[in-house]
Amino acid sequence: MNEETPPAAGAARWVSAWLVWAVVIGLSSHLPGETLPAQPFEGADKVLHIGAYLVLGVLGVGAVARLRPHWPRPVVGSVALVVGALFGALDEYHQSFVAGRDRSMEDWVADLLGLAVAVIVARAARGGLARAWFGLSSPPRAD
Repeated sequence: MNEETPPAAGAARWVSAWLVWAVVIGLSSHLPGETLPAQPFEGADKVLHIGAYLVLGVLGVGAVARLRPHWPRPVVGSVALVVGALFGALDEYHQSFVAGRDRSMEDWVADLLGLAVAVIVARAARGGLARAWFGLSSPPRAD
């Protein structure tokens, strides 16, 4: 982290971004089915799920890494993955109450795939790129 940003402020920004993105996902899930555009190709909705939850996963890893800087990286990724998975499950359940929408195990699996890719990328890139992404100033730990 740079010297201008106190650790708590950095964590607050990441947590805020994580929560705002979760609200965006939740609001988009609340749109009635008939208001959604037609899919340009079979499975386009799965691509959107993967992308949305990939962003949620990256923000989650960044937030948890800032909130708990001393946690081992696998724990940080696991917490972000579990929180994202629970949110995805609740979001799918919520859709069962929205006109023209339904809950779907396939959509939730796509959510999990996006989260897993985010965690894997963050874990694999834990060198300089990950430090730049997540604002971490210390060199990577051996964990």
